[in-house]
Amino acid sequence: MASFERVLMPGLDKDQYSVLWVEHQDKGRLELNFLIPNTELLTGKRLQPYYDRADRPRIDAWQTIVNGRLGLHDPNAPENRRVLVTPSALPEAKQEAAETITRGLLALASSGEVKNRQDVTEVLENAGFEVVRTTKNSISIADPDGGAKHPT
Repeated sequence: MASFERVLMPGLDKDQYSVLWVEHQDKGRLELNFLIPNTELLTGKRLQPYYDRADRPRIDAWQTIVNGRLGLHDPNAPENRRVLVTPSALPEAKQEAAETITRGLLALASSGEVKNRQDVTEVLENAGFEVVRTTKNSISIADPDGGAKHPT
């Protein structure tokens, strides 16, 4: 935690900021969450502890070093990426449908029948789905029952 604070707050002494750390293991693993008030303690002026564009490369480098030093897996490694990402509030029936579609596509990819994104789009359309959006990282299909679109 101390090394993370030093990397997150370079140039600040410990008495210039306050941080609250919360440790919990409710998911069967250690998780550390933190909260930093946006106030520099000595002056009372606004403090922005993290600005993504400027700070992400430094924090990512720290994470890589710590993971290597402690022998932890890299959460950003390609083999650790999720195949299916769905909204947490997705109804169970739609979640199951997304999982079924994904399993089918993975099976077709394993057998060599699906080799690229265009193949995925064609398989979905041939199965009766309407592809409504494609981005670099996702393909969205229309809900056959109407309603919002969800990435598959």
